[in-house]
Amino acid sequence: MLFIFLLFGCTLAYYSPSKICLGGLFEDTEIEKEKVFRYSVQRLNEHNLAAGLPMNVYTSAVKTVPRYDSFKVSKAVCELLSEGVAGVFGPQSPDTTDHVQSVCDTKEIPHVEQRWDIRQRRGSCLINLYPHPSSIAKALADLVTAFKWGSFTVIFDQSEGLVKLKDLLSYYDHRGFPVTVRQLDEGNNYRETLRRIKNVNEKNIVLDCAADKLPDVLLQAMQVGLLGSDYNYIITDMEFEWSIQVIR
Repeated sequence: MLFIFLLFGCTLAYYSPSKICLGGLFEDTEIEKEKVFRYSVQRLNEHNLAAGLPMNVYTSAVKTVPRYDSFKVSKAVCELLSEGVAGVFGPQSPDTTDHVQSVCDTKEIPHVEQRWDIRQRRGSCLINLYPHPSSIAKALADLVTAFKWGSFTVIFDQSEGLVKLKDLLSYYDHRGFPVTVRQLDEGNNYRETLRRIKNVNEKNIVLDCAADKLPDVLLQAMQVGLLGSDYNYIITDMEFEWSIQVIR
């Protein structure tokens, strides 16, 4: 996030008034992300001072928004724009971010996303911090090749996640490079699917699921004997943050 702030800062420093406000939309559960946002604004000011850039002062304006209420989110972004923000960060929820992007596109204000978005498109004011889906797919395919996996199993929870795995799935070959695809069970119990994978003696696994599910999936994988020194995992989620104590 700091990189994006520096990018904004270096661009706006020469063309904007001396005081620049950056807006942020965060859900009430995103306390840490809000702290990072405010800290990044502070670091941007410190960086510009140390670099001898024109002394623009950057401030932050933050609104707490509900996850699924598009009306309140739209109202919040309009309030930020009325305060003269130079750009809007967030929110994370795919249920409301389209409304924010629509308003920002209309006003030609940069909108920064921090999440996986399969619908990235050119011609909008959107800046997405995640790599393009095709880039992620290529990177995953390169990893499998580098590890010299002769076979592997893909575990996923949502069908849209298969887009980022499309290059991996293209490796499927009846002549000797088998790829198995399994979807996680609905609910919170994934043991049946994990046991099936263990029973066929698969050692190489690509796991694609939401970050909040990962601790439970890996804990249950350990419980059924699918997690240990004999097993190799590639975890695709780029927001994978949790303590190793969860599976100890």
